[in-house]
Amino acid sequence: MEQVNKIFDNVAFTKAIYSYGFRFDPVIGHLYYIYERENEERFVSLIAPSEWGSGYNFKHVYTAKFCADETWEKINE
Repeated sequence: MEQVNKIFDNVAFTKAIYSYGFRFDPVIGHLYYIYERENEERFVSLIAPSEWGSGYNFKHVYTAKFCADETWEKINE
């Protein structure tokens, strides 16, 4: 049953990331960064938290890896 729950959690996580939208084609095995704007809207970015300049005020929510089966895996940092 634990494995079934893990699959459902991964499906929900993947659906959430696709709902954020992004303007690029993700590459399998690469890391991507999920941020939240002040209005609580989330988006996926290629830019790591340490790479933003001082003029941006986005909250880094988590990092995710794009997998070969076109799902997303949350990376614990």
